[in-house]
Amino acid sequence: MLRTLMESYLGASYRQRLTDLRRDLAGENKTIVCHQVREEGRKGETYWEIQELPKQNYYTEPTGQTVMVFH
Repeated sequence: MLRTLMESYLGASYRQRLTDLRRDLAGENKTIVCHQVREEGRKGETYWEIQELPKQNYYTEPTGQTVMVFH
């Protein structure tokens, strides 16, 4: 059922909107994370959260190679 929905026009629109939101948030050094919560005997739930990405630092070595460091 979900697969059929996600392959439909509505599903494609949903995926495109999430892609657009991720792109917009990347400029703010943030991302969207999906969390799936499952408890025995209950229907699974999914929730979305916007999180800050790790701070990135770049520097160039004497060889000219660019290095990225995560904190």
